[in-house]
Parts: sequence; C-alpha cells; structure tokens
Amino acid sequence: SGAPLGYLADQLSLRFGSSQPQAVATILAASQAPVTLETLQMELKGLEPTLISGDRDAGIWASVSREFSELFVLRKEGAPSPAPTQRLERAHTLVESGNVAGAIAEVSAMPGAAGAQGWLTKARRYAQARKALDRLERSALIAPPAAPIMAPPTPQVAAEPQNPVPLPE
Repeated sequence: SGAPLGYLADQLSLRFGSSQPQAVATILAASQAPVTLETLQMELKGLEPTLISGDRDAGIWASVSREFSELFVLRKEGAPSPAPTQRLERAHTLVESGNVAGAIAEVSAMPGAAGAQGWLTKARRYAQARKALDRLERSALIAPPAAPIMAPPTPQVAAEPQNPVPLPE
C-alpha cells in the first residue's frame, strides 16, 4: 500500500530473518521507496504516446518500416495481437488486476519500451516485493512460530493476616 512498515520491520527481521533473509531484505528495501499499483497505473497512462510511437529519434525510415511491418500480421487464431495499442490495453488490464509481471512483458515488447525504463524498473521492484511477501506468507504457513517463552512463575510470599493476633504483654 506504500505505507511505512513501522514496528513490522523489526518483527519481519525477528521472525523471518534467519529463514528467509533475502525476502526480508527485499521487503525492507521496497519499504524505503514504495511503489503502488496506483502509481504504476498513472505512470503507464502517461507513457502511452511514447510506448505506442516508439523512439522519435529513430528517424523516418525506422518509423515507416515499423508501420509497414504492422500492416499485415499473421498469427495463430486466439493469439493476442502484437499491435502496440492492443499490447498497451492488455498492460493496463494486467496492472489493474495486479499481474505486474504480465504487464512488464507487454510493455517490454512495445516499440517505445526504451522510453519506459523508469516504469519497468519500478514495476520490477513491485513484482519482486510481491514475490518476497508471498515467500514469507508460505514460510509462515509451513512453519508456524514457536510458542513464546514464558518466564518461570515467581513464588508468592504468604500475605500477613488481616487481623493481627495481639501479643501478650
């Protein structure tokens, strides 16, 4: 969610630091610069023109060749369209559903992927953090925490009687 971990950072280290050190390190690093699905969605929306059109500095010949290569595309029935607009639509749907790894694959295959390196880096960090959380969750389900160690009971001192017996004089 992008919120600071607070005391949970210490608890993660105590509970999983020895059994899952890489997962804990990944989560702690992700908490320092959090990435949320909402951030990824907004940034992807802003990258649409760059992703669809590709590198503007490539020149006219590269642009024309790319356009011609997309005029006629042969693909198997049921296979997703490789057209940039269709890839972008799928990437948006995948991010909305939480499948950031699938969105990374779609964005990486687009003509303007070079202009989206910042987004791809953030998306990879998000995906790695989710994988680390899943690993910790599986680890917690497989090996529940040991029962807390209780301090030995302290012996109770007998209380003085409420009505003291008068001493003979």
